[in-house]
Amino acid sequence: MKVGIILLAAVLLALPLVESMPVYAAGGLRVSPPVLRARVAPGESESYTMTVSNDGATPMDIVVEVKGLGQCPAGGYQALTPDEDQGPYSARRFISISPSEFHLEPGRSQEIEVIIDLPDEVGSGGRYAIIYIRTKPPAHDGGVGIATAIASSVVLSITGTELTKAGRITDVIIPEVPSGRPLEIVAVFENTGNFHYKAQADAILRDHAGNELGSASTPLTQSSIVPGYVREFRFFLTPHEGRSFLTPAGELLSGTYLDLRVYLEDGTVLDRWTESLERGRGFAPLAGGWASGLTSNLWLPIIGGLLGGGILIGLPVYFLVGKRRKRWSYDY
Repeated sequence: MKVGIILLAAVLLALPLVESMPVYAAGGLRVSPPVLRARVAPGESESYTMTVSNDGATPMDIVVEVKGLGQCPAGGYQALTPDEDQGPYSARRFISISPSEFHLEPGRSQEIEVIIDLPDEVGSGGRYAIIYIRTKPPAHDGGVGIATAIASSVVLSITGTELTKAGRITDVIIPEVPSGRPLEIVAVFENTGNFHYKAQADAILRDHAGNELGSASTPLTQSSIVPGYVREFRFFLTPHEGRSFLTPAGELLSGTYLDLRVYLEDGTVLDRWTESLERGRGFAPLAGGWASGLTSNLWLPIIGGLLGGGILIGLPVYFLVGKRRKRWSYDY
């Protein structure tokens, strides 16, 4: 029996320093621009051009698809299938591509037309999608083919409508950590507006009298938070000099409370969370000690991603092509 096996190559899409810079994938596949911004009015149709290039050494058969744009809590974007992409801020169903399939010899490029056609009742705010570009693996009689993929985000602003930037902290998580070490706090924040934005956050731990015991902040997010999705802000608090928020037994001091806020780059506060932390909350050591816990919390997603890419290169996953979701981060 002849079996066609496709090995999906892992693609790491770097964060461009300039929005107009092209983005490359394995094998020399390139797309420009990496982010397609457009301002479109309800009921109007607009056309834009993107360029797909083959900078590699072998010919490519290219397929271009429109997918939904999702986002994981760490900030990376995801390509969504039509079944997954059912949110109110999707632009996928308003976008068409021409041509959707073509052949590229080494050193050649192909312009593709991106047509955006908004209905009269499209609503307000922003709409988001992904132009997903992949290679077809060479035909083999039971052999092995390698496919690569690359993506460009589509960010639409609906003109004549109100662009609302709003959000709320939906949960605060304090994992157990060894006593005497930084206190980890994870704030889960949801974009409840209708438009994307970047945000930052800070956390302050105070005693019953309001004295500041420790604080931490996060930088402005590199990737924008898409409406309808959540973002995790992670802090590691250490006591200020001469202060302490833990007892010698490793428990929070009585009356300790947490003050969190998430805000825009211009200082506009999106939401604030103040919570009293119960007395006697213990912080038991993680298995393997503090170094193990730090690795688990900070590096595991990165290491897991790299290992995952290696596994993909070594496993037959032809039935997953077009179904696996890619994650990347663009500065828009």
